[in-house]
Amino acid sequence: MDEAERCHRLLLMREGEILAEDTPEALRRRNDTPTVEEAFLHLVDAAAARERQRPGTAHDKQDQDQKQTQEQTQEPRP
Repeated sequence: MDEAERCHRLLLMREGEILAEDTPEALRRRNDTPTVEEAFLHLVDAAAARERQRPGTAHDKQDQDQKQTQEQTQEPRP
């Protein structure tokens, strides 16, 4: 990310999703971070939080599978 600080414009992506497109200064200012790297991490965390809140997403399916596994292991055996 060190090189990113010297770029004119940045396009930050994660898992095929565009998180932000702007100048390094604007990204730092908008995310209230001292570095582009910290701005990127902030944007990744925000995207992950949005993903967890959407029903029917991979995270939602994983949560359902985990809950089902826990319920199965807690059932009394005959």
